[in-house]
This record gives sequence, C-alpha cells and structure tokens, in this order.
Amino acid sequence: MYVDDDSDDLIIFKELLHDINPAIKYLHAANGKEALEMLEELVILPDYIFLDINMPVMDGQTFLSKLRADRRFRSIPVIVYTTSTRPDDKKAFSNLGANDYIVKPSTYVDAKIGISRVVGNQLQ
Repeated sequence: MYVDDDSDDLIIFKELLHDINPAIKYLHAANGKEALEMLEELVILPDYIFLDINMPVMDGQTFLSKLRADRRFRSIPVIVYTTSTRPDDKKAFSNLGANDYIVKPSTYVDAKIGISRVVGNQLQ
C-alpha cells in the first residue's frame, strides 16, 4: 500500500514497483483516513505500507498512531517514504512503530535501490 497525496510521486512509485517486479500489486490511498478505511475493507492485508508524512485530512503521524493502536494492523511493516530529512521526524516515526524511514531520493535509480531493499526480500 502506498499512502501519499502527491500524484507525481504516485506515478514514480508505480513505475518503480513495475521495474522491480511487474507482478507486484499495490493499493493507493491519498491520505491516512482513506488508507484506514481501505484497510478495514480488505480480506488480505498488504505486505507493506509506504507512508508519506505530510498529507491533508490525516497526516502520516496520526495514521501510524491509529494503525499501531489497532491489533489487526500492528504487524504490517510501515516504511515512512518522505522528503523530510529532519532527525526529529525520523525519531518520532520510529517511536510510533515505523519499521523503516526512507528519504525520497532525487534520482530514479536511487529510489529503485531503496524500494528494492524493502520489497526485494519478499520476492525471493
């Protein structure tokens, strides 16, 4: 699952997943509220949630707090995927239970390497 309100970032993320492995399926939510509503309806939960920090309606921090408070969703690995390089953000999300924190790279190749590092383990 990819939770981000930026349509350009969504296009790049879709391309990255397809380049890594065309068989990867993903869900997209434009904000934390939409993501929680989607999760409520799913029979099979996502293997990962890639989460942006700054979104309208419900931001990443609020989403992660609510996700980790719900027993059904606690085991889903959450990877914060953001432009923020602030150490305070990284620490705050780690304290909330994020499994990883990736700063969105400036190049496609670096982004592919970062995403592959996460989803690559599942492809073996």
